Amino acid sequence: ISVPAGRTTRLDDILGTTFNTGNAALGFERVTGNVMVNSRFYNTGSTCSGGTFGMYVPALPAGAALPGDGRSIGVFHHISYGTSGGTSFRTNVGFASNSAFAVEVLISLYGDAGELLGEKSYTLKHFEHIQFSAIHRELNTPSVSAGFIIVTVKTQGGEVHTYAMLIDNKTNDPVYIPVVVTTRD
Repeated sequence: ISVPAGRTTRLDDILGTTFNTGNAALGFERVTGNVMVNSRFYNTGSTCSGGTFGMYVPALPAGAALPGDGRSIGVFHHISYGTSGGTSFRTNVGFASNSAFAVEVLISLYGDAGELLGEKSYTLKHFEHIQFSAIHRELNTPSVSAGFIIVTVKTQGGEVHTYAMLIDNKTNDPVYIPVVVTTRD
């Protein structure tokens, strides 16, 4: 892809049209010059009337991946989940492996009072992308108004980019929630 100097280029539905897939992680490599990259996630009406506003998704450098070093964790704050369909929220959690080997991740869901509500372990194949939709529903947890999620890369030396989406159940509009990488005390 060539972008003229001082201009922008938009690639519509690049996963669906260029790569014929709907579930993937996408990497960009700069060949010459300087470039800024981002993306937007949205739907055009398949799940709600008129589509959604969409969600900005930043491009991250490879070095921003959550490491499997035995100390680091990824934290998502202000996570909500409700069972009352049209007036509540749900949270999706996604992963893109930045490793040339299989990597195990552990997803730990916490409630409003900091109590552990449930956990899910998953092994990503090399460079695999996966998203768990409505992770609280999948683990059959109670409603949460301001909980959090901790992600741990269990495989030593593994690297995983992780993100969360808080989604309004009424409009299906998603909001991107960046991971905060920190260490356990």
